[in-house]
Amino acid sequence: MNTANSVNCRLNRTGAGLALFLMLSAVGLQAQSSTTGALTITVTDSSGAAISGASVTVANGSGVNRTNATGQDGSYTFSLLSPGDYSVKISAAGFSAFEAAGISVHGA
Repeated sequence: MNTANSVNCRLNRTGAGLALFLMLSAVGLQAQSSTTGALTITVTDSSGAAISGASVTVANGSGVNRTNATGQDGSYTFSLLSPGDYSVKISAAGFSAFEAAGISVHGA
């Protein structure tokens, strides 16, 4: 059993100010390695509607830098991440960018 972190955030339309970071919580997730973790990112707009196709990047100080797009439910899970602290950057057309740092990923 791996530990996964979930990051839920809301993006505001461009010109509406900074995005709001809502929640970071640890949940259990089955994965392929007992020494890695996962990070699930969920992106919504201010009404709570999922933003599909948002560009999500996770990076750490050890050279990991992975980018992917959210699915129709506004989520993407980065799996097999080495334990450590990560930053998250999210962007989507028509929305203000979002950044968060110090998100800890733990192995099992």
